[in-house]
Amino acid sequence: MFGKRQTQLDSSNQQQQELAEIRKKKSVLIREYRIGKSTPRLFDKDRKFTSEKMGWQLSSLGLDPSKAIERARSKSRIRKSSMHLTIGGDEMDCDKNEGYKDSAMKVKAFKIGWDSCKKRNKEARKGEGDRVIPTLKPKHLYTGKRSNGKTQRR
Repeated sequence: MFGKRQTQLDSSNQQQQELAEIRKKKSVLIREYRIGKSTPRLFDKDRKFTSEKMGWQLSSLGLDPSKAIERARSKSRIRKSSMHLTIGGDEMDCDKNEGYKDSAMKVKAFKIGWDSCKKRNKEARKGEGDRVIPTLKPKHLYTGKRSNGKTQRR
């Protein structure tokens, strides 16, 4: 009797350990999923798709991979170089003046913008979204009223 009870306890102990391992693995998977979900996704972050790998696959199909690899490399170079404008050999960031000719023009544009808002900000109750289209003849004031000369034709 004692041996039978001991085997039952051993099997329940083993089941509890297995259950604890499963729960631990599940929590780790959930945590990894949440971390991956919170970070922005980047295409091919593990470098699975490279030009060398593409070359191997094309050559295994019996095709010449040289032109395809050259094209892929030239495309990536164009994409990287388009991030900066080159003017007269100097590199200039695209967003230095945000579309303005120079910094003086940018300051002038901001000043005009501030001046246009000054009156509305002083009133502090009317804004762009507070546009009102008045009803010239409100219906509740004009229904049932007849003007001069209408009585003989009704």
